[in-house]
Amino acid sequence: MAEFKPSPTCDVTSSDICDGFYDCPDKSDEEMCDCPSYTFECDCYKSDDGCAGRRGCIRPSRICNGLYDCPDKSDEKMCDCPSYFPFECDCYKSDDGCAGRRGCIRQSRVCNGLYDCPDKSDEKMCDCPSYLPFECDCYKSDDGCAVGGGMHR
Repeated sequence: MAEFKPSPTCDVTSSDICDGFYDCPDKSDEEMCDCPSYTFECDCYKSDDGCAGRRGCIRPSRICNGLYDCPDKSDEKMCDCPSYFPFECDCYKSDDGCAGRRGCIRQSRVCNGLYDCPDKSDEKMCDCPSYLPFECDCYKSDDGCAVGGGMHR
């Protein structure tokens, strides 16, 4: 790492340099850095926008955990859902990545009459369960009742 020379608009301590956060407006505190060896480097870390000023290095335990920890969602790009959230929402590997919301859910939340996936894919191929005998006309429609679940007692 080259010696850090702060810009006039940057007031940081030595512990702020190369910590994975952009503390200087011009991002100079992270410019010549790599993520610490014990972390995962988000794809955006060395991009022009620098992860939009958010953390670009994350703990390995946050990779492939079904949640987007990198601002660019690169920590979930090549992943399958973890065993504790085995159902993969259709949007999980899409470009918008479920709009930053959870893309993996528990199997018990699939076909339960409530939309748990942001794209409602957990209720797409379901029949109404016997304990919810009435099926709304909207339940199987493209908008999926728009708000909440489509089945009622």
